[in-house]
Amino acid sequence: MQLFSATNKTIIMLVLMVGTFILTGTFSYKMGSTSLKGVNAPEINPSKKWTKNITNLNTDPQEFMAVSEEKILKEVRVYIQQQTEKASKKNKDNKEEE
Repeated sequence: MQLFSATNKTIIMLVLMVGTFILTGTFSYKMGSTSLKGVNAPEINPSKKWTKNITNLNTDPQEFMAVSEEKILKEVRVYIQQQTEKASKKNKDNKEEE
């Protein structure tokens, strides 16, 4: 003789799971509300202090002018050459110190 049938076991498990969900949700809600008791929203929007000076920037819009690719490549080559020269000079100075 079985004490519980398969359907009774399923119903018992579902009731236990729902009860667990309710208890966990209630506990989590109380913990969250307790942890946020001292936290208040700011009275003003903090991003407005950066945007209030930006309002008049587009009073005289100019037409978009694309930069030529050749000009960009020349500037990049010069920059890379300068960085390479700095690095080689730094390595040379470090070797002389040793």
